Amino acid sequence: MKRIFELPIHLLCCILFIGCSKTPTTESERLEKAAAQGDAAAQFSIGASLGGQASGDNKQKEAASWFQKSAAQGNVQAQVALGAMYREGRGVEKDISKAIECYQKAAENGYPEAQIRLGSMYQYGADIPEDAAKAAAWYQKAAEQGDTEAVIRLGDIFGKDEAAPKKRDQAILVYQKAADLGDAEAQMRLAASYAEGRGVPKDAYKAFEWYLKAAEQGLVTAQFAVAVMYASASGVREDKAKAFEWYQKSAAQGKPAAQNNLGLLYANGTGIPKDAAKALVWFQKSAAQGNAEGQNNLGLFHAGGIGIPKDDAAATEWFKKSAMQGNSDAQSNLAHLYADGAGILKDEVRAYAWFNLAAAKGKKEAATQRDALEKQMTAEQKTQAQSLSAELVAKMPKR
Repeated sequence: MKRIFELPIHLLCCILFIGCSKTPTTESERLEKAAAQGDAAAQFSIGASLGGQASGDNKQKEAASWFQKSAAQGNVQAQVALGAMYREGRGVEKDISKAIECYQKAAENGYPEAQIRLGSMYQYGADIPEDAAKAAAWYQKAAEQGDTEAVIRLGDIFGKDEAAPKKRDQAILVYQKAADLGDAEAQMRLAASYAEGRGVPKDAYKAFEWYLKAAEQGLVTAQFAVAVMYASASGVREDKAKAFEWYQKSAAQGKPAAQNNLGLLYANGTGIPKDAAKALVWFQKSAAQGNAEGQNNLGLFHAGGIGIPKDDAAATEWFKKSAMQGNSDAQSNLAHLYADGAGILKDEVRAYAWFNLAAAKGKKEAATQRDALEKQMTAEQKTQAQSLSAELVAKMPKR
């Protein structure tokens, strides 16, 4: 059969193998090609995809390698990322001087994140000598670029108790600036300044105003403050329903003090119907997070069989946890258990020691119980009890 036409062999190959010179088809392939060709942004992106905290050692090393290539070309994000790896010893040998060098390069190129990281290291003396002046200088550079975190940190330095009055005035100015821009942390700090009279005249009404703004943005500490102010009629008219509402919001976000206070509202029926079961749930949540008041209240529920079967042993354990944090109510409650032998062996020495600690914090009833107990004790027991008091205080966290 006669061929109608015949294509040149090279043209036929092109038709049959079109795309034989492979072009990148995925974002990952495009990044790899660009990175291999020296694109600093692509090199940073690949490093960032490999270098997460949970990545294995090999991936961390590979990430560091890409960050080094990108950083060498002046990519500020890579410089910061590489600085963090040097500081933490991820993918590279830990080297604080190299970490600072990386941060410094990015900071000098005007990158706010690097300026804040350097400022933080100087502010808290983290890996380098503490230097508030250098910290403030770096925060100032970031703040001038509109970075609200830097503004707040700058205010924190200016607003320290030992700062000169002029500096405290500056703190208020920077907090006000960020607060007016809607930054919740700045609003919170401005509220606290008015509440405590730091840098401004004490003003509960203005404190409430700014706490409320921060609370409405979901800041858990501000929500708690608003609840407390509604409950205590500070800066706002007393409103138990609103106090309950804001305690709920703060407690739902996990604030232990709010969980404890919410438990108290349910336990006492303050503004809501009494509900021992719900009170117990919130005391348990608060106590589990180490809140001393929540632990004491949970101990009381166990001791009294409120919403739960009576359990003196469990009560003892929760009172101990709270008492060792310095809670005077728990110290007195624990002393009573030792004095009565409820759930534990009767121990007059330990009872005296705990009554003594509670009395030292102004608990008059504890002082009365201690003095009554002392009349039944020998001189040796009293000496032991006083020594035990000192030992317990030494074991307690310093406030």
